[in-house]
Amino acid sequence: MRKYLIISLILIVLAGYFGGVEAKPIRTFYVDASNGNDSNNGTTPESAWKSIEKVNALQFDIKKDKIVRGEKYTNSFFKPGDAILFKCEEKWKEQLYILSSGTKDNPVTFGTYGSGSKPIISGAECFTSACGVNADWEKIKDNIYRLKTENDVGVVTEDGLSLIFVSWEPKKNNLVKMEQGSSLFDYEKKLLYLWTTKGDSPDAHRIEGGVRKNAIRPLNSEYFIVKDVEITHTSECGIKTENIKHAVFDNLDIHTCGGLWSKGGAFYHGNGITITYDSEDVVIQNSRIHDVYDSAVSPQAFWKKGLTIKDIIIKNNEMYNAPHSVVEITNWADNSRMSNILVENNKIYNGGKGFSSKHQWNKPSGGPGILITIGKDRKSTIENILIKNNEIFDCTLEGVAVGPNSGPVEIINNNIHDNKGAGVIVFDDKKPTITRAIIEKNRITDNGDDILTGGYAAAAEKENMTARNGDLDFKKQLKKYIK
Repeated sequence: MRKYLIISLILIVLAGYFGGVEAKPIRTFYVDASNGNDSNNGTTPESAWKSIEKVNALQFDIKKDKIVRGEKYTNSFFKPGDAILFKCEEKWKEQLYILSSGTKDNPVTFGTYGSGSKPIISGAECFTSACGVNADWEKIKDNIYRLKTENDVGVVTEDGLSLIFVSWEPKKNNLVKMEQGSSLFDYEKKLLYLWTTKGDSPDAHRIEGGVRKNAIRPLNSEYFIVKDVEITHTSECGIKTENIKHAVFDNLDIHTCGGLWSKGGAFYHGNGITITYDSEDVVIQNSRIHDVYDSAVSPQAFWKKGLTIKDIIIKNNEMYNAPHSVVEITNWADNSRMSNILVENNKIYNGGKGFSSKHQWNKPSGGPGILITIGKDRKSTIENILIKNNEIFDCTLEGVAVGPNSGPVEIINNNIHDNKGAGVIVFDDKKPTITRAIIEKNRITDNGDDILTGGYAAAAEKENMTARNGDLDFKKQLKKYIK
């Protein structure tokens, strides 16, 4: 039996835990931003709680409870089988923590009730009179205005549309990069600079910026479901997880995220969903994730040593407008292992495009549809990756890029077309290497090239249909990934 079939069967078993019919909730609690009251008991729609703060407080006491990284948190009020439901058509400008665990048969569910559009969890703050805020905007140069803020600001929107994100570089005159329809945030002085799309005062518009780092923050939890919500205007990630197991993220709409500067790492945050630290058995499905600073979905190991991320499913999603890479599977941590990751039946496009693409700080320069690579530590690995039945198109670099210490990576039966780079690139710049890919039964058309391999990487090609691709120089393409 082929290895990629073995991987698929393992992951399909995992998906069956939560992908089918859910268990009937044992207890149900309701949250209503307009008509709720945190003094209620929350057990009926008529006695709903009001705030996410209430939900957080029932899970942990920030002043008393200790959360130890890597240890399952057990003090939550919510128990296996509980459902915490947010009312449709409502909006919260808060951050939801998840420190509640269920069991295989009785997961904890964070979902919705009522009819209408998805409830929104937003990280936004409004900075103009259009939303009742008396902000002191100062015109400083031509059409550029500035505002002193209390919080760091990420992505900025004008009347709901993202402005061009101008990256801030220490000790440089960053204002020269600004143009009509752009924003810049000075992290040293906490100054937000704005040049509106019409060149007029920001107060003529609804200006919102991402100030809360994440909308949903699962920590040290297992057997839980998050579904049917919209997430927007976060400065770091829409959802950022740490040390989770047996989790499903289903039918989410995540957009307009990122742009927070990391002083310690010298990079900008900005993924729709980040799965990190020691995490396993995570499903991301049936969601629409787009218009982020960095990547739409990213299982990635970073910051710590000796991490393990395994058994991740990314399926049936639409993901686009991600300037770094649309799906980023990366291992930046030392002596760490990532394995058994399935990317299947997704629509992946516009890698390298979006609000931060013009001044993208993070590398690579441009955006592949799927990026798989490690950092500097060659003891770290990415193993057993299956990329299957996806449509990948309109990216500014390759459709799929496979980098050092990654393999086996199996790229099977995908439709990869109209990317400026090659359909697939496989590379490794140093020995010893384990980088290897199987590229089979793909339709690869109208790209800058069909398949590029070189360096110390190994790739096996079989039964691919290629047509109308260009002819790129491997070494020139490699420089866009490895300096």
